[in-house]
Amino acid sequence: MIETQNYDLSQKKWVGQDGADELMRIAAKDRIKYVKITEKYTPSQLEKARAACKESAAAPQSEKPADK
Repeated sequence: MIETQNYDLSQKKWVGQDGADELMRIAAKDRIKYVKITEKYTPSQLEKARAACKESAAAPQSEKPADK
């Protein structure tokens, strides 16, 4: 299962290690949080993964001052 928040993935199904690798590549390229949980997850694990994604999305990003 793929779940996104404020992000649209055109492909909805990813299979095996190749799929996981591609998702990680997309996450790095687009600077989004990628959280993977086990196939047989508990409701608690799913809620923790959702919270981790929401937390990073809400965190303010620091900006480095420009060199003068």
